[in-house]
Amino acid sequence: MSASSTISASSTFPAIGTIAKLALAAAVLSLAACASTGGAPGAARHAAAQGEPDKLVRVDYERVAQIQYLARKRNVEVHWVNPPLLDGAN
Repeated sequence: MSASSTISASSTFPAIGTIAKLALAAAVLSLAACASTGGAPGAARHAAAQGEPDKLVRVDYERVAQIQYLARKRNVEVHWVNPPLLDGAN
């Protein structure tokens, strides 16, 4: 085997420092994305805590009950992320 036909390990694998930098950048971007999702629900809870009734989220509990009833009949479990709001609710 000649020296020109061999492949050195340093030319085929990136430096460990580069991999560590990429992993750190991915972690920072992931944390930044998670931190930016707090928006409106947090604001609604804050408004409720401050006693601002015009900014409270008004859930349509009658519609929620209808959907829960049908789900139970069909043996389906419902997890609410965005429950239905009353008409005119913020």
